Amino acid sequence: MDGSFPDTSFSLQDRKSVRTVTFFAIGAVLLTAAGCGTGSSGPSHSDTISREQFVEAFFHLRKEGLRSPSMEIGLEARNRILQELGLEEEDLLAFAEAWGDDGAMMQSIWEDVDSLLRIDRMEDLVGPEGAEGPEDVPPADGRGGSPS
Repeated sequence: MDGSFPDTSFSLQDRKSVRTVTFFAIGAVLLTAAGCGTGSSGPSHSDTISREQFVEAFFHLRKEGLRSPSMEIGLEARNRILQELGLEEEDLLAFAEAWGDDGAMMQSIWEDVDSLLRIDRMEDLVGPEGAEGPEDVPPADGRGGSPS
């Protein structure tokens, strides 16, 4: 051994990837924690973005992530998408905090996002007129269809 240390510096791209992963990890933790909450004094339902805005935002964010080679969405892409939708990261977090304890609502939201991803995927494969329905396309996350 020559006593030198390996290079452990992070490039700017590495830092962005870590921040992106951290953003989604924090989001998942917040959704889980909110789902287990006991009615904390967070934002009220009326103080948040609409359900439709939340679904649309997560559809576009997830779509961007699925189309990238690394299956991740960078900060620039995330910020661009949110800006195009007129939203900020805090809007999504406040919605998750306000509605996260409503399990049926959150499940319905994720089902809507998955349906939009399936429709989008079908349109990519056969075009908008040829799509029979989202049930003919496996889920965008690669889990496979539900058993019949």
